[in-house]
Amino acid sequence: MKFWLIIIIVSLSYCCQNSAEISKYEIFSAYLEDVHEILIAKRQHTYIVIPHLGCGGCMQRVLMYLTDQLVDFKDEVTFISSYSSLIADINFQGYELLVDPKRKVDNLMPEIANITIIKTGQGNLMKIVSLNSVDDAKSFVFEMKNQK
Repeated sequence: MKFWLIIIIVSLSYCCQNSAEISKYEIFSAYLEDVHEILIAKRQHTYIVIPHLGCGGCMQRVLMYLTDQLVDFKDEVTFISSYSSLIADINFQGYELLVDPKRKVDNLMPEIANITIIKTGQGNLMKIVSLNSVDDAKSFVFEMKNQK
């Protein structure tokens, strides 16, 4: 319920051109609280969103690469999926996996397409980027490994 309330408030503030803008961080935080009953991580954290719409084969290859390459970052990564049939074939052992059967994450923000990375830290949404290929995933993994 809280999730939809925030969406309504965002819509009203946009329509009325109210200066009280709700940030993407607040929208994402409300989504995690409402749908998954968790608080957004206070420390730097990476959420990997798997929406239902997208190229299933492309997303599967990207996910297989990410789960294989990010094993040293399991405590810093959470996967969120509304695509239950796709995730059935991927080994998420040791990773936090949140399933969204009502597909609310798919419509959360316009940036969510294919595999989407949402990086948060210190009360901010630091980055949103879509991974459309294994090459994009390789660049992301390289960035993660060089931040350590």
